[in-house]
Amino acid sequence: RLKKNIKPIKKGLDIIKELNGVSYEWTKESNMGENIKKFGLIAQQVQEIIPEMVNIVSNTEDTLSLDYKEIIPFLIEAIKELNTKVDNLNIK
Repeated sequence: RLKKNIKPIKKGLDIIKELNGVSYEWTKESNMGENIKKFGLIAQQVQEIIPEMVNIVSNTEDTLSLDYKEIIPFLIEAIKELNTKVDNLNIK
């Protein structure tokens, strides 16, 4: 009732394959905890692939953040695509 323009995600696996997981540490200037190893994605790269996942941090023009929950539907579709490929291999 509350959603419109509902469309299936196509080529979820291709989209996920374009992303690069990274490890990183926040800088002192970030105030996020210096020298603590983290894992994630680079917002600037994600912005080119899934722009809806990227937000501009308030009061800045050049600092981006990621809404990681937005990647879940792409992961689901990628898993389904891989499962189909595995099923096809098992049939042969």
